[in-house]
Amino acid sequence: MIYHSVADIFDSINETRVRFYERVAGLQPAQENFRPTPDTWSVGELIEHVSHVDHQIVQLVSKMLAKAGERASSSSSSDGNGGNHPMTPFSFDDYIERGRSEKYQAPERAHPRGGVPVADSLARMRETRERLRGMIPLLDSADLSGISYPHPAFGPLDPYQWLVLIGVHDERHLLQLDALMQMPEFKSLDSELN
Repeated sequence: MIYHSVADIFDSINETRVRFYERVAGLQPAQENFRPTPDTWSVGELIEHVSHVDHQIVQLVSKMLAKAGERASSSSSSDGNGGNHPMTPFSFDDYIERGRSEKYQAPERAHPRGGVPVADSLARMRETRERLRGMIPLLDSADLSGISYPHPAFGPLDPYQWLVLIGVHDERHLLQLDALMQMPEFKSLDSELN
């Protein structure tokens, strides 16, 4: 997919997030705590991890926007376009393709603590998304050229790429949640509850 605008990015990450919310709606405590093996994250821990990484990315994008604002205010010359800096179209497909064949280990700071109710993780995700929506005017108008921050696996990403990564990250963990929820042990929890 080629992203031509901030609106394109938000359409994409919002669609993925809606599917994420739908997938985990109505989980019971036994399902939230389902862990197929001792060394894997539970369903609830996966959701906690997504909420944590989501929050970290939004904080990072906020800092990058602040840096763009500082750079603009320290510049004494006008760029002649009224402060409107359209986003250069880009694709994230190469990163997504790499992600299909590479296994990534989340940094320790992104690991779930455990014991966080899914409802709390989902509330944090919704709050973070509202904060992100509030950044849209700045994302649409700021000059973000030359501003990047390194991702541990993908290298330097600009703010727009970090935003797309939110949806890519959601999608990756949706696949993991689907795999967990299709396990007979998880399905038996569902039948025990009914």
